[in-house]
Amino acid sequence: MKTVIALLILIVFSGCQYEKVEKISPVGTQCDTSNVSYKDDIREILKSQCGNCHTSASPDGGYRLDNYEGVKASSSRLVGVVKHSPGFSAMPKGGNKMDDCSIQKIEKWVQEGAQDN
Repeated sequence: MKTVIALLILIVFSGCQYEKVEKISPVGTQCDTSNVSYKDDIREILKSQCGNCHTSASPDGGYRLDNYEGVKASSSRLVGVVKHSPGFSAMPKGGNKMDDCSIQKIEKWVQEGAQDN
C-alpha cells in the first residue's frame, strides 16, 4: 500500500513540475510578424521605447517619432538604429537594445513600405 501511495505522489508532483516548466518557457513561442501594422504594433513599440526623447516638444536629433509622419520620414534609418547596426547611432540611446520581436516587427513594417495602417 505504501508503494502505491508513494507512486501516486511521485506522479502528481512530476505532473505539476511539468506544468510549471511549460508556463515559464512555452513551447513554440515566437514573434508573429504576419500582420504588422503601424496602428497596432509600431506606434506602441515606439511610444514605449522612444517616447521620452523623440516627441513634438523637443525631438532629439530632430527625429520625431510620436506621429506617423515623423516615423515615416525616419523609417529608412529606423531599422539600423534599433538593430544597433554599424554606422547608426544605437537606440534607445544609453538604454538596452529593444527585444528581438519588436525589432522584427519594425523591420517587417519598413520592408512592407512603412504604411499608415
